[in-house]
This record gives sequence, C-alpha cells and structure tokens, in this order.
Amino acid sequence: MYKKILVPLDGSEGAEMALPYAAGLSSKLNCDLHLIYVSPPKDPHACAARYYIDQISQNTGRGFLLPGKVTPVFLDGAPAFTITNYAAQHNIDLIIMTSHGLTGATQWPLGGIVDRVISTTEKPLLLIKIKDPPIIWQHKAPSRILIPLDGSKLAEAAVSRVRELMAQLTPPHSVEITLFHSIPPLREYRSYWTFPIANEESDEGFDKFARREVITSPLAGAEVYTQRELADIKARVASYLAEVGAKLSCEGLKVSSKITIGTPSKEIVTFADKADIDLVAMSTHGRSGYIRLFLGSVSDRTIRTGSKPLLLVRDRPES
Repeated sequence: MYKKILVPLDGSEGAEMALPYAAGLSSKLNCDLHLIYVSPPKDPHACAARYYIDQISQNTGRGFLLPGKVTPVFLDGAPAFTITNYAAQHNIDLIIMTSHGLTGATQWPLGGIVDRVISTTEKPLLLIKIKDPPIIWQHKAPSRILIPLDGSKLAEAAVSRVRELMAQLTPPHSVEITLFHSIPPLREYRSYWTFPIANEESDEGFDKFARREVITSPLAGAEVYTQRELADIKARVASYLAEVGAKLSCEGLKVSSKITIGTPSKEIVTFADKADIDLVAMSTHGRSGYIRLFLGSVSDRTIRTGSKPLLLVRDRPES
C-alpha cells in the first residue's frame, strides 16, 4: 500500500520536474507527499533554502489540489544518506527523483547522489528523466508498463510492485503490461544470461550452462547462435514469460510479452520508445545483473538516452 511519497529537491527546475509525477500519483493514490531539501552543514544559504521548501510545498498542495498532506522537510547533512535515512525513518513508500541537477538542470548527476540513493535505499525509487514531458501523470495514470525480466525470481520483484501500484491507481482492465526479454549477443552470453540452451540436462537449471556449437559472423568476427540454439532459447524464454504473465492475467490485467535479440539495455530503451511505454519497472538486482546495465558503464548511457520514467525496486523475490 502506497501512503507516503518523498521528493528530494535542490532548488532547480530540473529537480522540480518530479513534482507533476509525484502530485499525480499522490492524488490518485490519496497519499501524503513529503518534499525534502538537504542543505550542506553550515550552509550560508540555509534560510533561503528553508523558505524555498516551505513555499514550494504550499504551492504544490494548492496548485495540484492534492487531497493528502504536503510536508516540507529541511535537513542538513550528506544528501544521499540524509534522503535514504529520512525515507527509512518515516516509512516512505516511494521516492521520486530526477536524474540530473544543478550542473545542467539539477545538482544530482547520475552516478552521484541519485546513484547512491538507488544503491542504499530499501524503498522503490521512480527515476524521471528531465526531458520527459512533466504533465503526463497529472490527468492520467500510467497504463502501459514494461517489465524487463531475466529469468530470475529476484528480477520478478518488479512484477509484484507494479501489481501493487496498479491495484491502487487504476482499474485492472485499463492496464497493459509487457513482459520483456532481450536475448543478448552470444559473445555476451556468460556476462548476464540466465536461460539454459538446447540439450541442457543438468538439474541445476538456469545455474548451469550447456556446451554449445557456434558459428562465427564473417562481418563482426563474433560468435552467434545457431538456428537450432536460437529457436530453443526463444521457446524457453517464451514459456517463462507466459508463466509469469498468467499470474497477472488472472487478476484482470492485460499482459503481453516481447522477445528481442540484442544488447538488453539498448533493446529496452528502443522498445519502450516505439511502444509508447508510460513506465519501465525493474528490480535493481536480477541474476543477470540488470542494475549493471543501467548504472554501470553501459547503464549510465542507457538512462541518459532513454526517455521513460524508470521504477527501480529492491530485489526481494515474491513470497
């Protein structure tokens, strides 16, 4: 149950772009909104910052006609630690942040404050790209949801979070969920692949890789799948996505699946744009390591080039 939303602000327009999303969710979920400003210790501009957070809290409550309480919070300390600690102590259900700050639009560049909040908080975090149109959730709840899965139970933590959120936001029949998996190029196979391939006879399932015969691409000089191998992998992935989707369909949700071939991070962004997805939801740790795709060397570029809100949740498997 979502009852409290936390939005960290730094005084920039970029950070404030999270407010329409927060206000839209707060209104539809009928929950309280906490706006927090974290100031460095002994900041000479502390008085101005206090005034800012008080005023924007009042303006947000009045401007968006929110049913719940809007609480201004002013604290000093290290931003990431203070934000995470406040969320834990006050039972925050969702943190909403933008991915850039003061240097361009906000003082929270990816890989800095945002990255540290993501890696330390136990709370779901909704990451907003500042180039996103900031009004899309004011009048309409997100209904087209993309959930990338890697075959692990931990990655499926995003499924339960989305199901919980959608149950509060909108009637089930108006939600379209796409379960997504991208089959990576074979040269990346051992880095983050979890599905077994043809002739797998081990009882260890996804934990054990089978030997395989490969052919070599004459253009790139890279190993690629044989037709038999690729067909087998697609069948296994399709079966897995269908199994996960069946649980959601039983609750009245419209579920489809999509399987692509390519580097997962790029494929996720491309499909989300083409399908006009409202929200991408994923666990911050799946066994194939999706967090590395989004917050590592590849992930940083992926989030910067992607255009969709991203809901990151902790990797707790469903009970």
